[in-house]
Amino acid sequence: MGSERETLERHADELLAAGAAGIVAVSTTGEATALHDDERAAVTSVCARVCSARDAVLIVGAGTYNTRETIERHGALADVPSVRASLAVVPITYATVSAMPGVASTRELGVSDRKTSACTAS
Repeated sequence: MGSERETLERHADELLAAGAAGIVAVSTTGEATALHDDERAAVTSVCARVCSARDAVLIVGAGTYNTRETIERHGALADVPSVRASLAVVPITYATVSAMPGVASTRELGVSDRKTSACTAS
């Protein structure tokens, strides 16, 4: 992934230089669930480096279809430079039961802290 990293770094830097406030990495088209762990880490690392250099915001997709793994991925982003939020996949089952008594919120599960917030949509 050598030249791909260079291309990604150049592209992210160009976006920020053109006025973007930040980068959303491995997110809306399925990269968070489709990429291998090493690939996802490489993309996140490159984007974090570029965002840190330009004092820009980084949002990272960290959701999976496995609750425990999703929680672990979100927690792991807490120490990544420039990460201000993370995105989660919300299975339809979660959306259906999220209002039910006894269903834990991301904050109750310890996913959110002052560095990283889990963002979900219903």
